[in-house]
Amino acid sequence: MWRRLGRILPHSSEQRRAFVLGGLAAAAVASPLFVMAYRTFARSQAGLVDSLVDLGVVRSPEVEAVMRAIDRAHFTDQPELAYMDAPLGIGHAATISAPHMHAYALELLLDRLRPGAKALDVGSGTGYLTAAFAKLVCREGAPGKAIGIEHIPQLTRKALANLAKDPSLVQLMEEDRLELVVGDGRRGWPAEAPYDAIHVGAAAPRVPSDLVDQLAPGGRLVVPVGPEGGLQSLAVVDKAGDGTVRKRNLMSGRRSLAVVAGNPGSGGPFAPLVIVTRNIMGTKEFNQFRGKMISLHSQVIKDFCKQLGADTKQVQGLIRLAKKNGEKLGFLA
Repeated sequence: MWRRLGRILPHSSEQRRAFVLGGLAAAAVASPLFVMAYRTFARSQAGLVDSLVDLGVVRSPEVEAVMRAIDRAHFTDQPELAYMDAPLGIGHAATISAPHMHAYALELLLDRLRPGAKALDVGSGTGYLTAAFAKLVCREGAPGKAIGIEHIPQLTRKALANLAKDPSLVQLMEEDRLELVVGDGRRGWPAEAPYDAIHVGAAAPRVPSDLVDQLAPGGRLVVPVGPEGGLQSLAVVDKAGDGTVRKRNLMSGRRSLAVVAGNPGSGGPFAPLVIVTRNIMGTKEFNQFRGKMISLHSQVIKDFCKQLGADTKQVQGLIRLAKKNGEKLGFLA
Protein backbone atom coordinates (compact mmCIF):
# COMPACT_ATOMS: atom_id res chain seq x y z
CA MET A 1 0.00 0.00 0.00
CA TRP A 2 2.73 2.46 1.00
CA ARG A 3 4.74 1.93 -2.18
CA ARG A 4 1.63 2.44 -4.29
CA LEU A 5 0.89 5.66 -2.45
CA GLY A 6 4.42 6.87 -2.95
CA ARG A 7 4.18 6.33 -6.70
CA ILE A 8 0.89 8.22 -7.18
CA LEU A 9 1.63 11.25 -5.04
CA PRO A 10 3.29 14.29 -6.69
CA HIS A 11 6.69 15.57 -5.65
CA SER A 12 7.12 19.24 -6.63
CA SER A 13 5.51 21.97 -4.51
CA GLU A 14 3.38 23.15 -7.44
CA GLN A 15 2.21 19.59 -8.18
CA ARG A 16 1.42 19.06 -4.52
CA ARG A 17 -0.56 22.28 -4.46
CA ALA A 18 -2.55 21.13 -7.48
CA PHE A 19 -3.06 17.73 -5.86
CA VAL A 20 -4.48 19.25 -2.67
CA LEU A 21 -6.61 21.90 -4.36
CA GLY A 22 -7.79 19.43 -6.98
CA GLY A 23 -9.06 17.20 -4.21
CA LEU A 24 -10.87 20.18 -2.70
CA ALA A 25 -12.56 20.96 -5.99
CA ALA A 26 -13.68 17.37 -6.47
CA ALA A 27 -15.10 17.24 -2.96
CA ALA A 28 -16.93 20.54 -3.44
CA VAL A 29 -18.58 19.21 -6.60
CA ALA A 30 -19.53 15.95 -4.92
CA SER A 31 -21.03 17.66 -1.88
CA PRO A 32 -21.87 21.34 -2.46
CA LEU A 33 -23.39 21.76 1.01
CA PHE A 34 -20.04 21.37 2.72
CA VAL A 35 -17.42 24.01 3.41
CA MET A 36 -13.74 23.15 3.17
CA ALA A 37 -11.26 24.08 5.87
CA TYR A 38 -7.66 24.30 4.76
CA ARG A 39 -5.42 22.82 7.46
CA THR A 40 -1.71 23.36 7.04
CA PHE A 41 1.26 22.58 9.25
CA ALA A 42 4.05 25.08 9.82
CA ARG A 43 6.88 25.59 12.27
CA SER A 44 6.53 29.36 12.68
CA GLN A 45 4.02 32.17 12.36
CA ALA A 46 5.69 33.19 9.11
CA GLY A 47 5.32 29.67 7.71
CA LEU A 48 1.67 29.55 8.72
CA VAL A 49 0.90 32.85 7.00
CA ASP A 50 2.91 31.79 3.94
CA SER A 51 0.61 28.78 3.58
CA LEU A 52 -2.55 30.87 3.99
CA VAL A 53 -1.30 33.32 1.38
CA ASP A 54 -0.46 30.49 -1.00
CA LEU A 55 -3.94 29.02 -0.53
CA GLY A 56 -5.53 32.37 -1.31
CA VAL A 57 -7.19 32.65 2.11
CA VAL A 58 -5.07 35.70 2.96
CA ARG A 59 -5.43 38.06 0.00
CA SER A 60 -4.63 41.61 1.12
CA PRO A 61 -1.25 43.03 2.20
CA GLU A 62 -2.88 44.51 5.31
CA VAL A 63 -4.22 41.18 6.57
CA GLU A 64 -0.96 39.44 5.73
CA ALA A 65 1.03 42.04 7.66
CA VAL A 66 -1.14 41.94 10.77
CA MET A 67 -1.19 38.13 10.90
CA ARG A 68 2.59 38.06 10.58
CA ALA A 69 2.88 40.61 13.37
CA ILE A 70 0.87 38.68 15.99
CA ASP A 71 2.37 35.36 17.08
CA ARG A 72 -0.34 32.73 17.63
CA ALA A 73 1.97 30.89 20.05
CA HIS A 74 1.34 33.71 22.55
CA PHE A 75 -2.35 32.83 22.59
CA THR A 76 -2.35 29.08 23.28
CA ASP A 77 -1.11 26.69 25.96
CA GLN A 78 -0.20 24.22 23.21
CA PRO A 79 2.82 25.85 21.52
CA GLU A 80 3.66 22.66 19.62
CA LEU A 81 0.32 23.05 17.78
CA ALA A 82 0.26 26.85 17.54
CA TYR A 83 1.12 26.98 13.83
CA MET A 84 -1.31 24.30 12.73
CA ASP A 85 -4.39 25.60 10.95
CA ALA A 86 -6.87 24.12 13.39
CA PRO A 87 -8.90 25.36 16.37
CA LEU A 88 -7.31 24.72 19.76
CA GLY A 89 -8.98 24.36 23.13
CA ILE A 90 -8.46 27.20 25.60
CA GLY A 91 -10.56 25.87 28.47
CA HIS A 92 -14.15 26.48 29.55
CA ALA A 93 -15.44 24.65 26.45
CA ALA A 94 -14.01 27.41 24.26
CA THR A 95 -11.43 27.46 21.46
CA ILE A 96 -9.15 29.80 19.59
CA SER A 97 -10.40 29.68 16.01
CA ALA A 98 -8.34 28.16 13.21
CA PRO A 99 -6.07 30.76 11.56
CA HIS A 100 -7.92 30.48 8.25
CA MET A 101 -11.12 31.58 10.06
CA HIS A 102 -9.30 34.58 11.52
CA ALA A 103 -8.08 35.41 8.02
CA TYR A 104 -11.60 35.14 6.57
CA ALA A 105 -12.95 37.49 9.24
CA LEU A 106 -10.18 40.03 8.73
CA GLU A 107 -10.61 40.02 4.95
CA LEU A 108 -14.40 40.40 5.25
CA LEU A 109 -14.06 43.34 7.62
CA LEU A 110 -10.93 44.96 6.18
CA ASP A 111 -12.71 47.86 4.45
CA ARG A 112 -14.35 48.73 7.78
CA LEU A 113 -11.12 48.31 9.77
CA ARG A 114 -9.68 51.48 8.27
CA PRO A 115 -7.33 53.70 10.32
CA GLY A 116 -9.31 55.51 12.99
CA ALA A 117 -12.25 53.08 12.96
CA LYS A 118 -13.81 51.38 15.96
CA ALA A 119 -14.26 47.59 16.15
CA LEU A 120 -16.02 45.18 18.52
CA ASP A 121 -15.01 41.51 18.85
CA VAL A 122 -17.80 39.50 20.53
CA GLY A 123 -16.59 36.33 22.23
CA SER A 124 -13.01 37.57 22.21
CA GLY A 125 -11.60 34.45 23.91
CA THR A 126 -7.81 34.55 23.73
CA GLY A 127 -7.76 38.15 22.44
CA TYR A 128 -6.00 37.25 19.17
CA LEU A 129 -8.55 38.70 16.76
CA THR A 130 -9.18 41.73 18.97
CA ALA A 131 -5.46 42.44 18.85
CA ALA A 132 -5.49 42.16 15.05
CA PHE A 133 -8.42 44.58 14.88
CA ALA A 134 -6.54 47.04 17.09
CA LYS A 135 -3.43 46.97 14.94
CA LEU A 136 -5.47 47.58 11.79
CA VAL A 137 -7.56 50.48 13.10
CA CYS A 138 -4.49 52.10 14.67
CA ARG A 139 -2.34 51.97 11.54
CA GLU A 140 -0.28 55.07 10.85
CA GLY A 141 -0.87 56.28 14.40
CA ALA A 142 -4.61 56.71 13.83
CA PRO A 143 -6.85 57.04 16.93
CA GLY A 144 -8.85 53.85 16.32
CA LYS A 145 -9.98 51.41 18.99
CA ALA A 146 -10.79 47.69 19.26
CA ILE A 147 -12.82 46.23 22.11
CA GLY A 148 -13.11 42.53 22.92
CA ILE A 149 -16.05 41.35 25.01
CA GLU A 150 -16.09 37.93 26.64
CA HIS A 151 -18.64 36.54 29.11
CA ILE A 152 -16.16 34.22 30.90
CA PRO A 153 -13.99 36.28 33.30
CA GLN A 154 -11.27 33.63 33.48
CA LEU A 155 -10.78 33.79 29.72
CA THR A 156 -10.55 37.58 29.81
CA ARG A 157 -7.85 37.42 32.49
CA LYS A 158 -5.96 34.86 30.42
CA ALA A 159 -6.35 36.99 27.29
CA LEU A 160 -4.86 39.98 29.09
CA ALA A 161 -1.87 37.82 29.97
CA ASN A 162 -1.58 36.79 26.31
CA LEU A 163 -1.58 40.41 25.14
CA ALA A 164 1.05 41.30 27.74
CA LYS A 165 3.57 39.07 25.89
CA ASP A 166 3.72 41.57 23.00
CA PRO A 167 5.06 45.07 23.85
CA SER A 168 3.26 46.64 20.88
CA LEU A 169 -0.07 45.33 22.18
CA VAL A 170 0.74 46.51 25.70
CA GLN A 171 1.31 49.99 24.28
CA LEU A 172 -2.07 49.92 22.52
CA MET A 173 -3.76 48.97 25.81
CA GLU A 174 -1.95 51.75 27.66
CA GLU A 175 -3.13 54.23 25.03
CA ASP A 176 -6.75 52.98 25.38
CA ARG A 177 -6.70 51.71 21.79
CA LEU A 178 -7.18 48.06 22.80
CA GLU A 179 -9.53 47.01 25.60
CA LEU A 180 -10.97 43.72 26.88
CA VAL A 181 -14.19 43.72 28.91
CA VAL A 182 -16.40 41.11 30.56
CA GLY A 183 -20.05 41.04 29.57
CA ASP A 184 -22.85 39.49 27.54
CA GLY A 185 -21.62 40.00 24.00
CA ARG A 186 -25.03 39.31 22.52
CA ARG A 187 -26.02 42.73 23.84
CA GLY A 188 -22.88 44.34 22.46
CA TRP A 189 -21.04 47.07 24.34
CA PRO A 190 -23.18 50.24 24.14
CA ALA A 191 -20.65 52.37 26.04
CA GLU A 192 -18.36 52.55 22.99
CA ALA A 193 -20.97 52.29 20.20
CA PRO A 194 -21.35 52.80 17.30
CA TYR A 195 -18.90 50.42 15.65
CA ASP A 196 -17.59 50.31 12.11
CA ALA A 197 -16.89 46.58 12.39
CA ILE A 198 -18.40 43.90 14.63
CA HIS A 199 -17.25 40.28 14.65
CA VAL A 200 -18.96 37.45 16.54
CA GLY A 201 -16.97 34.30 17.18
CA ALA A 202 -19.68 31.90 18.38
CA ALA A 203 -22.84 30.97 16.51
CA ALA A 204 -26.09 32.68 17.42
CA PRO A 205 -29.55 31.24 16.67
CA ARG A 206 -30.32 34.47 14.80
CA VAL A 207 -28.58 37.77 14.02
CA PRO A 208 -28.49 39.68 17.35
CA SER A 209 -30.58 42.85 16.94
CA ASP A 210 -28.58 44.72 19.60
CA LEU A 211 -25.43 44.30 17.52
CA VAL A 212 -27.16 45.55 14.39
CA ASP A 213 -28.35 48.59 16.35
CA GLN A 214 -24.77 49.31 17.43
CA LEU A 215 -23.41 49.31 13.89
CA ALA A 216 -22.37 52.72 12.61
CA PRO A 217 -23.72 53.87 9.22
CA GLY A 218 -21.52 52.10 6.69
CA GLY A 219 -20.61 49.46 9.28
CA ARG A 220 -20.47 45.68 8.90
CA LEU A 221 -21.34 42.78 11.21
CA VAL A 222 -20.04 39.24 10.64
CA VAL A 223 -21.72 36.48 12.66
CA PRO A 224 -22.19 32.70 12.30
CA VAL A 225 -25.91 31.87 12.56
CA GLY A 226 -27.53 28.52 13.25
CA PRO A 227 -28.08 25.89 15.95
CA GLU A 228 -25.13 24.79 18.07
CA GLY A 229 -23.65 21.63 16.58
CA GLY A 230 -25.82 21.87 13.47
CA LEU A 231 -25.67 23.49 10.06
CA GLN A 232 -24.66 27.12 10.28
CA SER A 233 -24.19 29.99 7.85
CA LEU A 234 -21.85 32.95 8.04
CA ALA A 235 -24.05 36.04 7.93
CA VAL A 236 -22.74 39.41 6.79
CA VAL A 237 -24.88 42.41 7.76
CA ASP A 238 -24.16 45.81 6.22
CA LYS A 239 -25.75 49.05 7.42
CA ALA A 240 -26.07 51.75 4.76
CA GLY A 241 -25.59 55.45 5.37
CA ASP A 242 -29.37 55.94 5.65
CA GLY A 243 -29.63 53.21 8.30
CA THR A 244 -31.10 50.51 6.07
CA VAL A 245 -29.74 47.01 6.67
CA ARG A 246 -28.77 44.34 4.14
CA LYS A 247 -28.02 40.74 5.15
CA ARG A 248 -26.42 37.97 3.09
CA ASN A 249 -25.08 34.49 3.83
CA LEU A 250 -21.60 33.60 2.64
CA MET A 251 -20.91 30.11 3.93
CA SER A 252 -22.98 27.14 5.06
CA GLY A 253 -22.36 23.75 6.62
CA ARG A 254 -19.64 24.82 9.02
CA ARG A 255 -19.22 21.35 10.58
CA SER A 256 -18.24 19.36 7.59
CA LEU A 257 -14.96 18.49 5.93
CA ALA A 258 -11.40 19.40 6.72
CA VAL A 259 -8.52 18.81 4.31
CA VAL A 260 -5.06 18.72 5.85
CA ALA A 261 -1.82 19.47 4.02
CA GLY A 262 1.40 18.74 5.88
CA ASN A 263 4.45 20.98 5.73
CA PRO A 264 7.74 19.07 5.29
CA GLY A 265 9.88 22.22 5.59
CA SER A 266 12.34 22.66 2.74
CA GLY A 267 10.09 20.75 0.33
CA GLY A 268 7.63 23.65 0.12
CA PRO A 269 4.40 24.59 1.83
CA PHE A 270 2.61 21.33 0.98
CA ALA A 271 3.26 17.66 1.57
CA PRO A 272 1.21 15.07 -0.30
CA LEU A 273 -0.79 14.17 2.81
CA VAL A 274 -4.55 14.59 2.81
CA ILE A 275 -6.86 13.80 5.70
CA VAL A 276 -10.61 14.17 5.42
CA THR A 277 -12.74 14.40 8.54
CA ARG A 278 -16.30 13.20 8.44
CA ASN A 279 -18.97 14.71 10.66
CA ILE A 280 -22.44 14.90 9.16
CA MET A 281 -21.53 13.07 5.95
CA GLY A 282 -22.76 9.57 5.40
CA THR A 283 -20.29 6.71 5.00
CA LYS A 284 -21.20 6.15 1.36
CA GLU A 285 -20.54 9.77 0.38
CA PHE A 286 -17.37 9.84 2.46
CA ASN A 287 -15.90 6.79 0.72
CA GLN A 288 -16.72 8.07 -2.76
CA PHE A 289 -14.04 10.77 -2.73
CA ARG A 290 -10.91 8.70 -3.40
CA GLY A 291 -10.38 5.01 -2.80
CA LYS A 292 -10.63 3.27 0.53
CA MET A 293 -9.87 4.61 3.98
CA ILE A 294 -6.68 3.46 5.66
CA SER A 295 -6.63 2.33 9.27
CA LEU A 296 -5.72 5.06 11.75
CA HIS A 297 -3.96 3.09 14.52
CA SER A 298 -0.74 4.74 15.64
CA GLN A 299 1.80 2.56 13.80
CA VAL A 300 0.03 3.18 10.49
CA ILE A 301 0.18 6.91 11.17
CA LYS A 302 3.89 6.69 11.92
CA ASP A 303 4.67 4.64 8.82
CA PHE A 304 2.58 6.89 6.59
CA CYS A 305 4.17 10.09 7.91
CA LYS A 306 7.67 8.60 7.67
CA GLN A 307 7.19 7.75 4.01
CA LEU A 308 5.83 11.19 3.16
CA GLY A 309 8.22 13.20 5.34
CA ALA A 310 5.37 14.69 7.37
CA ASP A 311 5.64 15.62 11.05
CA THR A 312 4.16 12.64 12.92
CA LYS A 313 3.53 14.51 16.19
CA GLN A 314 1.66 17.29 14.46
CA VAL A 315 -0.46 14.84 12.46
CA GLN A 316 -1.25 12.84 15.59
CA GLY A 317 -2.05 16.09 17.39
CA LEU A 318 -4.56 17.04 14.75
CA ILE A 319 -6.13 13.59 14.88
CA ARG A 320 -6.47 13.84 18.65
CA LEU A 321 -8.16 17.21 18.27
CA ALA A 322 -10.54 15.86 15.65
CA LYS A 323 -11.42 12.82 17.73
CA LYS A 324 -11.99 15.02 20.76
CA ASN A 325 -14.52 16.96 18.69
CA GLY A 326 -16.28 13.71 17.78
CA GLU A 327 -15.04 13.61 14.19
CA LYS A 328 -14.23 10.41 12.30
CA LEU A 329 -11.13 10.46 10.16
CA GLY A 330 -9.70 8.58 7.21
CA PHE A 331 -6.71 8.81 4.91
CA LEU A 332 -7.52 8.94 1.23
CA ALA A 333 -5.38 6.63 -0.89
